[in-house]
Amino acid sequence: MIDLIVTLLTHNLKLGTVSFGHYWIYIYDFRRNIWRKYNDGYVTEVTDETEVFEQEANNPATPYFLIYVQDKYKDELVDAVCREVIDE
Repeated sequence: MIDLIVTLLTHNLKLGTVSFGHYWIYIYDFRRNIWRKYNDGYVTEVTDETEVFEQEANNPATPYFLIYVQDKYKDELVDAVCREVIDE
């Protein structure tokens, strides 16, 4: 049994305090094998997975809510949110 990370909800304290700050979410699209970043009014594709899994020293974001799914159930339980991806 293999568990896969599906979603990371992230909070950045640098832009606020424990009571408030900036939030965004990463969701993995198993059909296209990509991570997407949902940040306020826009969605971008993550081209470098280090953005999702590694912290930047000057911009410490904290993933505080993770969702996992067993590999054998991913196709029936997980469907990435469909939104137009805006190129930056």
